[in-house]
This record gives sequence, C-alpha cells and structure tokens, in this order.
Amino acid sequence: MEKFIKLVKNLHCNRYDKFIMGMLEEQVPIAVFSSFTSEGTIKNGYNLLESLFEAGFNVNMFLTPGDPNLEKFPQYPDLQVENIIDFLKEPKSLKYVFVCFDLMANGFVEKFSERGITLVDYIPYVEHFNRYYDFYMRNLPRIFEAYKVLDENSRRVFLAFMLGNVSSKISDYIYDPMPQYFLDGFMPRAGDILIDGGAFDGSSGSMFKKIG
Repeated sequence: MEKFIKLVKNLHCNRYDKFIMGMLEEQVPIAVFSSFTSEGTIKNGYNLLESLFEAGFNVNMFLTPGDPNLEKFPQYPDLQVENIIDFLKEPKSLKYVFVCFDLMANGFVEKFSERGITLVDYIPYVEHFNRYYDFYMRNLPRIFEAYKVLDENSRRVFLAFMLGNVSSKISDYIYDPMPQYFLDGFMPRAGDILIDGGAFDGSSGSMFKKIG
C-alpha cells in the first residue's frame, strides 16, 4: 500500500507539463542526443533541436555518436557539439538530455543515470501526458485492485510504467536486461527471410539486414 501511495504522489509531482514548464521558466541548461541509427532518428534529432530552440529552451549541447566536426549548426553559433562517448567521460554540469522517439538512446539510460543525468523523451504536446494522468487519477481504485494481484517484481514494473507515462523521463521506466530482438535461439542466419511487422522507423530492420 505504501508503495502505491508513493506512486500517486510521484504521478502528481512529476507531471510532464509541470516539469517542462519549470525547465523553460528557469532556463535549465539541456542537451539534445540523437543516436543516428536510421534516417528516422536523424530527422527526429534535428527536428527536436529546432523545436526546443523555437520554444525558448536553454539548449547548449548536441550529442552525437559520430564525429562532432561533421555536425555544423551555423544557425546556433553558441551550440556545442560533442561525441557521446567523450561527453560521458566528462559530462560537465548538465542534468538533462532530451531525445525524440529514439529507442536506441534507451541503451544510454544507465550511463546517464550513473552521472546524475536524466534522459527525457520530449513531446511538445503535453495533452498526451495529461490524458495518462487523468486516466490514472480517475481509475485509481481499479488500478490498485490490479496492483494487489501482482508479484513484487511485476508491481515494480507496473508502477514504473505508469510513472514513465506521466513524466516522460525514460529513467522512470524499468527495462528488461534481455535484448529486445537479438535473443539466443531466435537469431536468423544469413540468407533467411525476415518480416519486420509493425515497423516504426526501420532501425530494427536495418540491424537485421547488416547480419545478412
């Protein structure tokens, strides 16, 4: 019961709209990260950078897995571009890194968290998160009934899922240590035919294509 009550408190205190508006008003320094694993993530990274500047956020760094010298943003002369590995070696004083629909960035959650950095999936439409919040608040008794029948580990995942849906902080979720697709016993061999059903941005299909 205590953990569930704590969730309700966190849902209210960590609402995405309050979090985002606070960062904007206080001009908290932030960085943008794009994994550049596909055309989709490259486009999302650039669009995110532009939308954050247009909204008035204090963006002072762009993180890339590639050569920072190849990334030039003449429209943002004060923006520092840095390789993600170099950044993690000496993360400066940044506390927040923003991404946009970049699933590969999730692999950096632990590395960021170890350095006191929060990874945030930025979506300009706060209504998206408010709908989650309103739904949870309206259905707390029913959600608690579902919570009670779960084992302890499932409860942790269940609560983390709801909190992440309201906060958009990727570190609020709990991730399974197993890889999503490349599982032992299920690896295709070169020459096999694979169907990517429900493709998002093509990055998974690209990974399978690289192994033949």
